[in-house]
Amino acid sequence: MKKYISIVSVFVFFLSGINVVQAQELERRSLDESKGKDKEEVVRKANEEAKEQRDPEVQAKQVDLREQEADETSKNLTQQLQDYVSLDKEQGLQAHKVYLDMTLKLMQIEDDGSDKYQNAVSDIESQANQKMMKILDDEQIEQYNMMLEKLAKSDK
Repeated sequence: MKKYISIVSVFVFFLSGINVVQAQELERRSLDESKGKDKEEVVRKANEEAKEQRDPEVQAKQVDLREQEADETSKNLTQQLQDYVSLDKEQGLQAHKVYLDMTLKLMQIEDDGSDKYQNAVSDIESQANQKMMKILDDEQIEQYNMMLEKLAKSDK
């Protein structure tokens, strides 16, 4: 009888070992499949984003948002100038145009990821300052230069 119990015990251990191995293999396969699904999901999302980037409507919305952002920035800059220098309505509109042009150029350079970003920024700011000198009268130019000096000191 002990012989039979020993044989049955060995057989049971053998079967339980096989069950454990099968369970581990199933678990490994399910993990591999879930990782594969995750990778598929990432690739699918990347493809969708790429399609959206090529979509003219999406591009138009992005351009519109950029222009709105640039307009808000130029309005803020014009308001700062107005706080330092008394501008008439026409000067305010011209200053807004100068700042809008400058802001759009800066955004473009930032998007391009140019290596010469700092030099380009200096050039664009210099061009904007030259245009502002044409808009302002002598007294306003003096106030404008004082504003620029004050801003330069606050940036340091």
